[in-house]
Amino acid sequence: MLTRYFSARRSWRNKWDDVDPQLRPERAILGLRKGLGLYANLRPVQTMDELIAYSPLKPDIVRGTDVLIVRELIGGIYFGDKCEQETYKGTVRAWDLENYSIPEVERIVDLAMQAAMKRKGRVTSVDKANVFSYFTSVAQNGNKNSGKVSSNNAGTYVCR
Repeated sequence: MLTRYFSARRSWRNKWDDVDPQLRPERAILGLRKGLGLYANLRPVQTMDELIAYSPLKPDIVRGTDVLIVRELIGGIYFGDKCEQETYKGTVRAWDLENYSIPEVERIVDLAMQAAMKRKGRVTSVDKANVFSYFTSVAQNGNKNSGKVSSNNAGTYVCR
C-alpha cells in the first residue's frame, strides 16, 4: 500500500519540481504581492440554492451559507527563512520559519473587523493556538476597538 502511495506521489510531480525554488513562478507572484502591499486574500463562500441538492451536507446546514475568509498573504511562511534539506542530529529534515509581526496581525484583524461590520457583524478567529497565541489577544483587542462585532476564537479570520 505504502509503495503504491509513493509511486503515485512521484507521478504527481510537475514541470517545476526540478527547477531552483528561486526561479519558480510562485516567487514572482509573492514578489508582486509584497511589492504592491497585497497582504490579504478575501475568499467569499456563498451557497447557491440551485446547488444545495448536490452538497454532501444536509440542506438545512448548507442553505444560507455566507462566509468571508480573510487570509494573510505576505507575512509568515511566505517570506520566512527556508531550508529544503539539511541533516540535523543524524536525520534529514526540511523547515520553514514562520514569523508574524504584531502590525501584520493587526492589519488582518482590522480588515476582518471592517468586513464583519459590513456583513452580519461576527468574526471567528482560526489560528494554531499553540503557536499564534497572540493572534487571539490581538483579535480580542481589535474587537474592543470596534464595539460592533461579536467575535470568538476558532492567522485566518472567518467573517459571517
